[in-house]
Amino acid sequence: GIGLLDLAIHRALDADLHLIDIETTPERYHLYADKGAGYANLATARAMLLRNGVPEGRLRTTNPRREQLEDGTYDVIVSLLAMGFHFPCDTYHAFIKASLAPGGVCIFDHRKGSDQDAFLAIFDRVDVIHDLPRSRRLVCRMSHGGG
Repeated sequence: GIGLLDLAIHRALDADLHLIDIETTPERYHLYADKGAGYANLATARAMLLRNGVPEGRLRTTNPRREQLEDGTYDVIVSLLAMGFHFPCDTYHAFIKASLAPGGVCIFDHRKGSDQDAFLAIFDRVDVIHDLPRSRRLVCRMSHGGG
């Protein structure tokens, strides 16, 4: 996206931000449908966040198609309408398992009817916080280190 949720998180929690996005997709809607498109721009999101007070040193952006996505240690990982909804969770499994800090949470939209059981099994607790006809928003907690 353009970073609005990230700005709210930074302001509310004084959080460092790491935006990860592949930015564009071909005319195929993220593996779950025949047609569609996706578009986000990390440079635009970065510029908006900097203009709105996020310090340069507290903001990173990564496009995994152009740059190596390195494991980190994240207290919270948020993926709305991407991981588990447009893209299978398997795409993110290794990164989440290696990067979510002990006690950390992962918030994402899980497409109903998709086989995500192996991914959800890495968490100690999974709570549904919003239930929609095609998806449910989950908060998944990992009380121990994933890696």
